[in-house]
Amino acid sequence: MADANVAIGSSQWSKFTVKPTPHLHTRPLTAFDAVVAADADDHVNIITSPTESWIPEFPIITNREITTYADGLWGPQEYTRWPQIFSESIFHHACIPLKGSPDAPADSVYDGFGSFFFTDTALNFDDIYDCETPGFGRMDTKVLTELKAQAELAICKLRAAEAAVSARDAAPDNNPNIGRDPHTHNRHVYPPPLFSSLGNNLKILLRNAVDRLQYLPCTRAHVLVTGRMAHRLILEIYGLSIYRTVVVHRLANPTPNAIGRALRVRGAFVRNAASAQLLFRLGIPFWFLQRFRLDINIHRVVRPKSWTDDLNSMPVGMKVPKSWYDADGTQQDPARWVHPSLLYVCTTLCSSTLPRLEDVIVSEAPATKRHKGPLGPPSQEKSQCASGSKQKKVRRGGKHRATHPRPFHAAFAYESPPSDILADTPNWQRALRQVSPLPNPPPKAAVYYFPPPFIFTSAGDKLGRYIHNYARIRMFCRQRLLEPHFEGRPLKISEWKHALYGDYRVDDSTATPSSEAAIDQNARMRHEHKQAVRRLFATSAGLASYSEDMWPRFRRDRITFSQAASDRALAREVIWEVNEMNWRCELRALNALIVGAERSEWVRWEQEQAVCGVWQEALAVTGHSALFCSGQSKFCWTPVIEDGWQQRGRNLTAFIRIMSRWPNFPSTLRDRLFTLTKHDQPEEFDRLESIAVDFYVSTFVSQYHRLPCVPLRRLVNPPSVLSASEGMSA
Repeated sequence: MADANVAIGSSQWSKFTVKPTPHLHTRPLTAFDAVVAADADDHVNIITSPTESWIPEFPIITNREITTYADGLWGPQEYTRWPQIFSESIFHHACIPLKGSPDAPADSVYDGFGSFFFTDTALNFDDIYDCETPGFGRMDTKVLTELKAQAELAICKLRAAEAAVSARDAAPDNNPNIGRDPHTHNRHVYPPPLFSSLGNNLKILLRNAVDRLQYLPCTRAHVLVTGRMAHRLILEIYGLSIYRTVVVHRLANPTPNAIGRALRVRGAFVRNAASAQLLFRLGIPFWFLQRFRLDINIHRVVRPKSWTDDLNSMPVGMKVPKSWYDADGTQQDPARWVHPSLLYVCTTLCSSTLPRLEDVIVSEAPATKRHKGPLGPPSQEKSQCASGSKQKKVRRGGKHRATHPRPFHAAFAYESPPSDILADTPNWQRALRQVSPLPNPPPKAAVYYFPPPFIFTSAGDKLGRYIHNYARIRMFCRQRLLEPHFEGRPLKISEWKHALYGDYRVDDSTATPSSEAAIDQNARMRHEHKQAVRRLFATSAGLASYSEDMWPRFRRDRITFSQAASDRALAREVIWEVNEMNWRCELRALNALIVGAERSEWVRWEQEQAVCGVWQEALAVTGHSALFCSGQSKFCWTPVIEDGWQQRGRNLTAFIRIMSRWPNFPSTLRDRLFTLTKHDQPEEFDRLESIAVDFYVSTFVSQYHRLPCVPLRRLVNPPSVLSASEGMSA
């Protein structure tokens, strides 16, 4: 028992026997007496409880690592199922309700998922997501529905508790001599809200865990551990709600005898007299680790109950590294390790953090690649080499082609979207025109999270194939960005073309290139890039090469090749989707690059959640919403010349507040930062939006050296098919 978890100080060992003390039974029980007692097996301490009929095994951290077991829980460190050391900074952990108690969630949160919670969608092609990645699948629909319902109930319960606290603090006090302190009411002094931000953070983690299970395929172990993490967060939220609505009132009550009934909550181990007296007064179960004394009123002696009686003891491999929560090797206090461990697991399994939007610097490429484009005549060194060669080779040099500038490319020069597909808005259009054209080639290769829309609009007779194959690979395109098993880097334009074309035949790695290919370094690099993309989709995703007779699903409808090649409405939805996902992901990437969140993992999660407000429609969304754009999504950038512009004021406000932390943020917007919600004048609204959009576009260009994908809206009444086909083939 003499573990880092327990501060017992220095003392000499002594021999004693823990046994009942009948001669003291007539004395009223105090916080230091024992209905049950057990030897702590450290020759110094015993464990007592004046209210409980059992004693749990002390939760020693085995090998000083937090381990995940086969039930998805943390064994003796599972603070939602097993009592831990009490700390006032995590007071609410002792308030987590027991199964079956009046304030507890449904039994499903305690019981787990059973044996049939996982569906391997690679073997079940009736699934609406059609995930073909071997070994990946989804949580059973019924299990997921129940989990989502319990998560929403927990969030609603916490929201109600927060509202009750706010109403209490806002209420006037009847005593004129009291009330200057907002936490003092009717002679009751309420503790300050120690958990003001914790509740919001727990809600963010819970929503991300549920969304991860709902939207993206996972391995079986991933589904289990993430689902149990959701259960863990639900129970902690319930504990926080009970603390705020019940325990805080008892803490403020100056009359100990008026406290009321004992609470059916998890309780905690305590190791000092003050904590024991506090929990005893509040009616919270506790187990007091105290020195053995002869005057302790002991009614019954028991053996501590092993945690393996209630929880699984078979490790499944995932451990929380000690360095994550205890870098200097001195802290074993649950107040120090619980939330860092939560963040570690959530960051590993539930995070929606995107890879950085960057690629190799072009100047590091071979010289033959660097000198492509309108860079003038060849260098002197190159010209001298050419002069010593045959005349025929001189005529084939780059001199003649270098006199013609490289044609404008949609990644670097603004082009209006096809007239029958999408439409931009005046402010976004003007901002893009102001920075166009950009230098081409750029100092860094242009990369995208999803296929850029201009690949489709300039595809010509390949459009049907691109759309048809995109419907097949779209889930993997999302999954690879967040799944650590796969390479998730953003892809270059040429790589996206290879991916959409769908030829995933991988060359034999033992094959040697021909002598001509070995000489042509450019061709070799192109071949290697193509093979890398093919390996990503063939080997990692388990996808076969494309065939026109495939019948993939786009959203909830199966589509054929002929439909993909001719259906303008389908093309509109596909192109809008890839553009919208790119825009959302690019905004998140730019904010993460500029602001960063190295100071705190909590800050990073909060920042990712805040960015989602730019396109938020529902009550709450997570970072996963950047990858999943519903066909019913509303356009959040309605021009002020049209009806409905006032309804999107919240989105513009979120957009401006996100950028307010960026360098060189316009002072005009900063002056209006706290009055942005008041949008009565369309001219002023349009002016603020114009400044914000200009600032975003210029900042993006300065960081990534290409044009950003910007919000576009689908056309309700597009022009005729003739003009549509002309626009698409341009």
